[in-house]
Amino acid sequence: MNYSIFTDTMADLDWREIENKGRQKVPVLFPLGVIEEHGPHLPLGTDIYLAYKQAHDVWEELNAMEIPCVIAPPFYLGGVQALTRHFPGTFAFSEETIMACIKEYLENLDRFGFRRIVVFNDHGDGLHISSIVEAIKNANRKLELQAYWME
Repeated sequence: MNYSIFTDTMADLDWREIENKGRQKVPVLFPLGVIEEHGPHLPLGTDIYLAYKQAHDVWEELNAMEIPCVIAPPFYLGGVQALTRHFPGTFAFSEETIMACIKEYLENLDRFGFRRIVVFNDHGDGLHISSIVEAIKNANRKLELQAYWME
């Protein structure tokens, strides 16, 4: 395969560029997905590929309008898996673990100076979604940033 979900993300920048973008308070596009089975016809990374693609499309549109923004490195550790956890290749984590990871991810973006975060998720499990939403609500209450759920 000749593609990367890290293309055009913070992972391609150095720390000075992140510091500058944080100082400018540019919006952050945060792709979030899981690694899980999707039947024999799709790869395990389908959810994160789609979330990254959505964020990247928005990034391209905003850049075309000369509106600065940055794509966060995609978060794809795994998810709260109620339905597919028994399939090989599905990385399942507890609700507490996912919420803690997202909380700390958002704390880092806050520490870098970013204030507006738009979350792109392409995994539909209800328990997983409620965990993400709760982590976002908690971050919005405790941090200086505001994170938004992109439906």
